Amino acid sequence: VGRRSVYVGSVEHLELGTMQVHEQRTVNLYLGNHSKKNFSYRVQIQQGSRKPRLLDDFERPPYLAVSQGSGDVMTHDEVMLTLTYAPRDVHTLEGTMLQIVIPSGPVETLFQLALGGGAKRSRVDFSFVSHDFGPCFIAKDGATMAGEPLATTEEQRYEMIELVATNRDDTDCLISTTFTREPWLDVQLNGAMIEAGRSLRIPIVFSPREVCDYMQRVEFLVNDYTRMYVDIRGRGCPLRLELANLEMQHVDFGVAVGGETLSKSVRLVNKSPRPVTFQLTDDNEELTRRAVFWSPAHPTT
Repeated sequence: VGRRSVYVGSVEHLELGTMQVHEQRTVNLYLGNHSKKNFSYRVQIQQGSRKPRLLDDFERPPYLAVSQGSGDVMTHDEVMLTLTYAPRDVHTLEGTMLQIVIPSGPVETLFQLALGGGAKRSRVDFSFVSHDFGPCFIAKDGATMAGEPLATTEEQRYEMIELVATNRDDTDCLISTTFTREPWLDVQLNGAMIEAGRSLRIPIVFSPREVCDYMQRVEFLVNDYTRMYVDIRGRGCPLRLELANLEMQHVDFGVAVGGETLSKSVRLVNKSPRPVTFQLTDDNEELTRRAVFWSPAHPTT
């Protein structure tokens, strides 16, 4: 984009555009001295009917700063002023006037730029901002309890929940996470676009390795600028599905007469802090060939 001139007594419009909160944009302004004398200048801002003030603070509206707020311009020379707009919150530049003031005796020469633009936050909603997985069985390659009576399926070694991110804005947005996968927690998200009005499901997998409490704050970035957080908690616990009596480890049917049906009962006790699903199996069908059957024959909780 080429240069354009600003004249004394007129107001030029400078559009900075609509940005995301924490995004940053810069514009270069050139103040040239084509006279035969050096002159000094200062840059100030005026908002509405308020008294003009110097640009000295990024942290409050209108979130503007200039590289050289005051100084001197030598004859036949020019100074480049870098104007930076870095909004910290939602707001608009409407009614904001940038002024370059050149004192000249009792009268001041004034160049004015009416600023346009503003900042908004991405309108992305999460289905939850915190989740507690509660007690979850320790992962297969983690710590185990001595004498653990039964192994469990791999599906029981982790818990998974889907975080639903919904884009309620009128433009598509990019979502990503700064979280790095841990052995006990996986947020399954690479940078992904969410179309306007659509949703994205993000799996969060919890697989504890030790008997302890876990807590993690997961940071998400929307359009690389807006930060959102989800707190994840959970607890690792051992699987303790035990026989009510150690004598039940051996089942003796005794001597049976042909055609006679004998039955024995074995009682299991779940000493885990969460439900356990188990299934009785006969991998080589040795018991089946010997007419031994059991109930329940299907997975039971």
